[in-house]
Amino acid sequence: MIQRIRHRRSPDRFTDADPTKRLSVDPDRITYKIPSTAPLETDRPVGRVADGPWDRHRIRITERTFYQSLESVYVDGANWESTEYYRAVLDAIESGQRRWGCSSPADLESKCSHVDTLYEALQSEGYHGQRELVARGEERFPLRDPLVAIGRDGTILHLRDGNHRIGLSKLLELESITVRVGPRHAHWQRIRDAIADADTVADLEPSVRSHRRHPDLADLVDQLV
Repeated sequence: MIQRIRHRRSPDRFTDADPTKRLSVDPDRITYKIPSTAPLETDRPVGRVADGPWDRHRIRITERTFYQSLESVYVDGANWESTEYYRAVLDAIESGQRRWGCSSPADLESKCSHVDTLYEALQSEGYHGQRELVARGEERFPLRDPLVAIGRDGTILHLRDGNHRIGLSKLLELESITVRVGPRHAHWQRIRDAIADADTVADLEPSVRSHRRHPDLADLVDQLV
């Protein structure tokens, strides 16, 4: 209710969508990551609407060193120590920096073991969202579900959190993962608004109707006749 009031008062800043909702998404649908250099305010991204070219600033996930290192370990059978990402993190640690949540070689070894355990859990059990794990008392991995943004054309873009989960889910070809939704592009929000204002699917313009199976629109489409 509060979110809808915010949206009515400032539709260019706030979405109508429940900021706590989660989406179930095919990990192969998350193809790009938004870099930290993108012109997007990310301090409090959940429930926000943002205009501008930020959604065009993107990096293909499979071209990132982190993903390629995961692939080397879990597909090609390489040791972590031989991967480019591991070496880069170790170099940073040895120069006094903190990287990947690690500040010592021992931390780095522990981190790799943690990712190994996560991979094994995803492989044997599939993906379980954080809410489900907490409810079951099995929150073994204190990481948040991935946070995504939605671009002007509905493209789902990885924003932050869950790098491991997205990468491993892609490698394991899992059917779906749970994600949180951060900023929506202003153009995409107008598509949500058009559906919210309609009574039936037939009322929708073809350009809007073509998106009706998008996971972010299910809460609105389900209310149409």
